[in-house]
Amino acid sequence: MDYTFKIQGSADEPYTVRLTNTSGDFKAICDCPAGNRLVMCKHVLPFFENKLPKDIIKGDVNALEEIHVAFQQSEGAPVLQGMQDIEQQMAALKKELADRKKQLARVTLG
Repeated sequence: MDYTFKIQGSADEPYTVRLTNTSGDFKAICDCPAGNRLVMCKHVLPFFENKLPKDIIKGDVNALEEIHVAFQQSEGAPVLQGMQDIEQQMAALKKELADRKKQLARVTLG
């Protein structure tokens, strides 16, 4: 599997995202600034979540399911699941913190 997409980001020229899967070795490369620093960028992550990135301007959008299935069989899938679990925990903690701040305000501010 080898797919290349062009995605319009903040730069004048669109970014190139390349997704490959060779013998179960799934790789994703993006030439945006974050991708060049080997940081997971917003142009690649949606493919792993079975979504199309916004502002896609070129590439086989019908390949999304094949990409997602290949990713789910890769070493990256449990790592992504762990990230999503942490994001859910963080959202719950943020809500709890906001509730505690309101409670503190009620009991101390009159």
